Amino acid sequence: MSRPPTGTALKPVLACFFSFLFKRLVEKAEANYGRLPRPVRYILDEFGNIGYIANFDQRVTYDRGMGINYHVIMQSLEQFKKLYGAAEAQVILNSCDLQVALRVNDIATGAYFAKQMGEAETLHVSERRDVTHPWDWLEAPKKTETVKRTPLLHAWQFRELPLYSAVALIPTCRPIPLKTVAFSDLAEYKEIPKEPRIVGDFAPALPQELALPPFPDLEEEPEEQVRKRSRNRDKDKKAAPPEPGDDLGELAAEELGI
Repeated sequence: MSRPPTGTALKPVLACFFSFLFKRLVEKAEANYGRLPRPVRYILDEFGNIGYIANFDQRVTYDRGMGINYHVIMQSLEQFKKLYGAAEAQVILNSCDLQVALRVNDIATGAYFAKQMGEAETLHVSERRDVTHPWDWLEAPKKTETVKRTPLLHAWQFRELPLYSAVALIPTCRPIPLKTVAFSDLAEYKEIPKEPRIVGDFAPALPQELALPPFPDLEEEPEEQVRKRSRNRDKDKKAAPPEPGDDLGELAAEELGI
């Protein structure tokens, strides 16, 4: 499960971290005949605040066959489209088979889920009565029945969803209303403090002091080493190539003895 820290300064670092992490898992799966020995499920909370992850639209569709699943959680679709662009964001949404909508705060996100839920046929009964003349009030109203197609939920109704309620969109079946539960109320959450902490075993402690290589003391350097270094510099000067202003023809003639 991943939840990025607040602020925008670490977004590039987080994006690189997740990109290399996804790539490393894919390499592990390819080395194991195209499938991870143990499936991995990512729960990416606050996905819009992680930063742009390159080729994530391909990850969602390609990595699933390797045993890598991504759960993307975001606040609104506008935030998602602003980060990835409308076209790439739509590809990622189309690759997510299971989509769950909780109460939303913007009408654009509500309109998207209202359109995805579709419509249903409903029977509408309307009454009509002519009241042009006073005696027309004594006539019985005429009733008309019509069949209309009505959205299962309007966009504005997603703003009014009660707490701990959601709508799940699952392929091959109609939308399902759900009742959610707080994470802290789960039995598994209450068992976490009882588990031993083994985080320190994965990161060995670094030594407090690092040994540095000795730095040469020029003042106490032996005189013989100083003369040797001077002779080497003189040899390098003699073997240096001629300057651009020198007469290359004369130098070549002198070397050949002409």
